[in-house]
Formats: sequence, structure tokens, C-alpha cells
Amino acid sequence: MIHMGKLALLHGFRVLHISHELSAEETEQRYDRAIGCLSKEQEPTPIVFPKVDEEGHPRPPETRVLPSVYDIKEVQKVRNVIRRLGGELIIKKYSLLTCTMDEIERYLNYLETYKNFTPDVVINDYPEKMKLPFGDYRRDGIHEIYMNMKRIAEERKQLWFTVSQVKRDALEKKVLSKGDFAEDIRKLEDVDLALAISHNKFQAANQRMQAFVLAARQETDSFGCCFDLQLDAGQFLINCWPIKMKSDEKDNEGENAGV
Repeated sequence: MIHMGKLALLHGFRVLHISHELSAEETEQRYDRAIGCLSKEQEPTPIVFPKVDEEGHPRPPETRVLPSVYDIKEVQKVRNVIRRLGGELIIKKYSLLTCTMDEIERYLNYLETYKNFTPDVVINDYPEKMKLPFGDYRRDGIHEIYMNMKRIAEERKQLWFTVSQVKRDALEKKVLSKGDFAEDIRKLEDVDLALAISHNKFQAANQRMQAFVLAARQETDSFGCCFDLQLDAGQFLINCWPIKMKSDEKDNEGENAGV
């Protein structure tokens, strides 16, 4: 979600990031690190970045000494870049199990009326941490939240991002399926695009993941890409190359797993 917000800001959009779990301060720091490629350590730190060719074959890695996110001057540089590009970010933190969709609509109205801020992109991280509308009927409550997110996005002409967990038995799967969605599979009916992000043990050890289109309302699905990441530098995506996914593909612990 931070990566999606980062891309929106770098394209000059207004972003509202709603967090039900991370603190506002930690979320803000993650944005600084993602945009500025800053280390999470107190001092400048050497970080190793993986390198690949166009087909995803590994190449000698690159080591860079990155400034710290606690360096105020470096953080100011990050903020200045976003200002020049026109991007604006507001982070709103709610305590667990307190926020409702009515509250989010109220806050959107407040921002528009009193702060002259109408977001282009809304990130809701994430619905399962919100106060559900149906009490014990958890799945129906989650389904209603998803439908309301889509309704608000359409009415206000906004792009909304959210995330969903998978079932426990899908945690080690290399290729996720529609049936791996946790809580309520009806989520797939409510979204316009669902991206599945996964990795197996070999990929995790090599800082590699894959993302592919699990469902799309108006586009083709079942295609995607592999990518490298370096979270020590706040970078969710570094190198990227296309892959072809098959639903019956088996996990591979070998050298080319994920390609």
C-alpha cells in the first residue's frame, strides 16, 4: 500500500492513507523511506541491491551507502520532491475495531469542506481491522465494507486500494488462486482488479516476489511479473520482468523458482 501511495504522489496526485494498524508516525516514516530510498537505521548504512537481466537472471549485486531516515535534511529533500511534483499526502490513523465506513465518509466530507483536500487516491489498510457492521456475521460485514468502498470510489471518482489476507494453507504457495482469499471470497465480486502477491521460501530468501492478476472486471487475468525488493531501503519493487503463470504450477525450491 505504501508503494501504491508512493507512485501516486510521484505522479502529482492527492493521497489519503487510512491506517487501522500502523501508527501515523510509522506510516509517515515508511513513505519517506520509500520515496527517498532511505535506510531504517540511525546512521548511513550499506545496503545490497539485487540486479537481474531482462529475463530475470541474477547479475552481480550493487551495494550503496544509504542515508538514514532519521537524517532531517534527507527527509526534507524527500518532502520537497513531492511538493514540486504536486503530490499531497494525508495519513489518518484509527484504532483497531473503531472505524466504520460511515466514519470514513464523514472524514472525506470534512477534508473536502474544511481542508480543501479531495483525494484522488484512497488507501484503506485494511477492512478486516475495521468495526464490522454485522456483529457476529463477520463475512457479511466484510462484504458490506467492500461494497461500500466500491460505491464511494464510483461516486467520488476516486481510485481505492486495499489489501486482503489469504488462508493459512496458502502462505507457502507460490501461485495463489481465487479460493485462497481469507474470510469471504465475495471480495472478488466487489473489486475491479485483484492482484495476488506471493513468494515461496526460496524466493523469500532471495528477496524476490511475484504479482499476477487474479481477477479483472474488464481485462485479461492470469498474467503477471516477478520482482526484486529491498525493504531495508524501503523499496518494495526494484527489478521487474514478466512471467507466465499457470494455476497448476508447483512450488520450485531450485535456482529458477519464480521465473
